[in-house]
Amino acid sequence: MYVMRGLSNVMCVLYVFTVLFFTFTHAIAQILRDDGAFMKKWPSTALDLLQQNSMYPECQDLYARYCSSFTPERCYTSKNRELCCATCEMYKTSLGVAKSELSPMDSDCSYGDRAPAQNCTLMNSNLCYDSRYRHQCCATCSKHRTNMKDCRYGDLDVSVCSAVKAHHCYPSKGLNTAEACCGTCYKYYTGKKDCEFGDHVQFYRMGHRWYSCGAYIAHFGSGKCGMPWEELFSHSCCGSCNNAKNLYKSNDINRFG
Repeated sequence: MYVMRGLSNVMCVLYVFTVLFFTFTHAIAQILRDDGAFMKKWPSTALDLLQQNSMYPECQDLYARYCSSFTPERCYTSKNRELCCATCEMYKTSLGVAKSELSPMDSDCSYGDRAPAQNCTLMNSNLCYDSRYRHQCCATCSKHRTNMKDCRYGDLDVSVCSAVKAHHCYPSKGLNTAEACCGTCYKYYTGKKDCEFGDHVQFYRMGHRWYSCGAYIAHFGSGKCGMPWEELFSHSCCGSCNNAKNLYKSNDINRFG
């Protein structure tokens, strides 16, 4: 009985050894059939793997070939993070966005954009106002994010706002261009009361003729800006009048009373 049990153990060991031997020889044959392509790739992959694992000793990539072609967005899956821990840590260091740089309503952006890179880089910044796009392209949207409280991602409609001039930013006929084109209008903002975006009009009418504000001042003189009976002109062309005033101040000539 003991002899039979001993023979059975020996047979099990021989069986395991045979399986391992054929598995090994099959792998060698596969490498040879691939004309050594795997062997050519392996040293650089192994080197990359060792470098990554040395940078992040707390975790390691388990499958070198799989992780070497790994894209950042795949790190958002917990299973992939386990398999390619070092690679995901590398992406987290280089592409991750800190919570403080995200909108309060945004979710985690530890590994950069969730969508493929080419989809996000071609995206207009105004799409970041949509939470769905902001979630998929969180890193790209964080780069577009501004410090303007009510204009976090610039103009709402880039195609329309590209043609907006400073005087368009004043409310007119129920339209609030300064809100829709907040990024563009912010560039024109002066901070001066009643002249927040410079001249209120592009052209000013005098009799039957129309003048730009600058041309009107050049033709009739800057004194028009300081006359009480020219209050309409002073208001309409406040930006040009302020520029003229500053010009004369720089020349030590005060023509504004």
